[in-house]
Amino acid sequence: MLALTLMCGTAWLTSPYYSLTLEAIFSNDMLFWAVIMLVISVGAIYAASRAVSPPPWPVCPKCDYNLTGNVSGICPECGEKT
Repeated sequence: MLALTLMCGTAWLTSPYYSLTLEAIFSNDMLFWAVIMLVISVGAIYAASRAVSPPPWPVCPKCDYNLTGNVSGICPECGEKT
């Protein structure tokens, strides 16, 4: 979507009839969709950067100690039940 934004914006800028007036901006479909896609792309990138994925291995919820291979159910680092 970000690539489409750049393509629409570039097409608008290279057009010999582009204008920076408010009326021209709202009447130009390429610029309109470029702005819409830019807003959505920035929002999606921001949301993806804020998403926290869990680590691929088990960790202690209290101290984040790696519990791979631990079968006791107790963290050896802090003593927390897992």
